[in-house]
Amino acid sequence: MECKFWLLVEEVEIKEEFSFNMSPNAKREIKKIIYQNFDLIIDSWNNFFKK
Repeated sequence: MECKFWLLVEEVEIKEEFSFNMSPNAKREIKKIIYQNFDLIIDSWNNFFKK
């Protein structure tokens, strides 16, 4: 399975770029994990790139 999601910070939204060999249930689970950790992901990204 493989997938890529874009995090739209201003809208606090997730946009699916692509997914390969993933069931709808797996996509829902990934989105749930991303939403639960949205702030942590954004903060870590910004800290890494010093924004």
